[in-house]
Amino acid sequence: MDPIALPRIPNRHLALKVLDRLMAGYPIVVLGDFSFSTVLDGAPDVCLIFSFLKEVGWIKPIAPRPDLPGALRYGITSAGRESFEAGLSWWRSLGFIERMRVRLFG
Repeated sequence: MDPIALPRIPNRHLALKVLDRLMAGYPIVVLGDFSFSTVLDGAPDVCLIFSFLKEVGWIKPIAPRPDLPGALRYGITSAGRESFEAGLSWWRSLGFIERMRVRLFG
């Protein structure tokens, strides 16, 4: 997977936000296979790109917590870290108008 292939990402700004939280050590928590309860750092919008992150190999299952029986937890992979670094570099290279376009249109 080429970490620079940013146009393939469904929502580039959201993906960077999610990867940033994962880099900070927060896991994605899924409360069931068919659940709409998928959260990261208290924010439910991660469910919008969860399947994509899993498909490209940027997240992987991590050890469950005993106080959350049945909850699946996902952490960032090395490919996810590389993609985050490439994406952050790309984001910093954008001007104000370009950033607004990405935020509004993905």
